[in-house]
Amino acid sequence: MIYDLLANIGNYRGMNRNLDKAIDYLMTADVRTLPMGRTEIDGDRVFLQVMEARTHELTDESYELHRDYMDIQIDIEGCEVIETALDGVTPIGEYQPDFQKACARGGAGGRCVMGPGRFILCMTGEAHGPGGCLETPECIRKCVVKVAVADDRP
Repeated sequence: MIYDLLANIGNYRGMNRNLDKAIDYLMTADVRTLPMGRTEIDGDRVFLQVMEARTHELTDESYELHRDYMDIQIDIEGCEVIETALDGVTPIGEYQPDFQKACARGGAGGRCVMGPGRFILCMTGEAHGPGGCLETPECIRKCVVKVAVADDRP
């Protein structure tokens, strides 16, 4: 996982061609002006989803895992906590291809306080629990960029 300021995202180029495309987009786009819903960047290889959510208390069962896509999560308005689990992660139920995730149970390994101007990049297989409240539940607007790990283009 990478947790950093959005202004530094260009430092993470070179790991994956699809990730580079997402980074290039984020360096030129103003995420605050993106419409709700899906925005395609490179078809199903790189796209983002702008959504509204209400933060909540995280539990040991608040984690998710991804298999085919990395996540870049960015808060546009409001502030959430995203917890990470480094070990003791156990999937709960089957992988949900429609949602591109599996729910999981795990113990917190880290706590990232988000908010505008910050991002977290979660690689496949890295358990993370988004949507946590910092102090009290609040409504947030966030952007999740989905980046395909497979890059079979020449």
